[in-house]
Amino acid sequence: MTRNERDWYWPYPLPEWQPLPERTPGNPRAPGRQEDNNPRVIASSEGEDTSSIETAIEVMRRKAGRGKPPPAPPDQTILPPWSPDDGTDRCAWYMSFRFGSAFGIYICRDCLIKISDSLWTQGLEDERAWRVAFAFLYGHELFHYRVDRGVELLENCLATATGVASPLWLHRWIQTRHNKPGLGLDLLEEACANQQGLVAALKMATADDPVSLKHKRTKANNDRDKVITEAVLKVMMNKSAPGYRDFENVSRPFTSKAQDELMSWYLLLNARGAGSALGPIQEIRRVIPLSVKKGNLGTDPSVPLKIVDC
Repeated sequence: MTRNERDWYWPYPLPEWQPLPERTPGNPRAPGRQEDNNPRVIASSEGEDTSSIETAIEVMRRKAGRGKPPPAPPDQTILPPWSPDDGTDRCAWYMSFRFGSAFGIYICRDCLIKISDSLWTQGLEDERAWRVAFAFLYGHELFHYRVDRGVELLENCLATATGVASPLWLHRWIQTRHNKPGLGLDLLEEACANQQGLVAALKMATADDPVSLKHKRTKANNDRDKVITEAVLKVMMNKSAPGYRDFENVSRPFTSKAQDELMSWYLLLNARGAGSALGPIQEIRRVIPLSVKKGNLGTDPSVPLKIVDC
């Protein structure tokens, strides 16, 4: 029997409905990170100009000086730059626009180095390995941003319909990230985010060559690089905490169903706990990263981006 959307289920408990007290944002702190969230910024971009990010990645690449990948991958274990109790939050995080100037996606330089090194060791060309590592972490955090924007849209719909402001995202975010009763919901978002990070990485693995690489891509090149990328990143994600390692539970053909359920539970619109989405959420159905073109990192110009030293 073919698995389809109707066969989808989530193996972790979803939160019981409960009234949420009024809350306001406290000190900005990214979920999953206990340390100071003011790391040194190496490069940043806003809008469509990503030249600073491109330059920073190129400087790191040249400093690493890897050259051509090994002719045969060494017999060694692929290790992610996080512990089995953590996930990609140790390498990148998203701060909501609700926190003002802290808004944006942050990506750690050391994690780019370690992930790209694993990809290169397994056979990816050096420059592509850096871009794939970036795309994976960026794609994960971009999902969190688009969920945030999607719920903001629904909040505005409710406010227009009822005349009462309803910061649902903020309530649910604090409830799941800090108080922890809705842990299953938190895990579902991380699973969806990792799935989208993998999608972004595979797009970058098969994209046109970056500007500095002149030779023409072939189908054989694309097939090889896609296999390497998927193999390495799946090993890393499987060596992660619950939620992060459950990305395959929300991958196709279950992607839209999982994302719709995530949005519904973030809203929790009735006391029976049967959350039902209200308003236009079509953008959440299509949280596929932007298309990647030659020399393009595929970033969303609506969210600030920073490479940081952490």
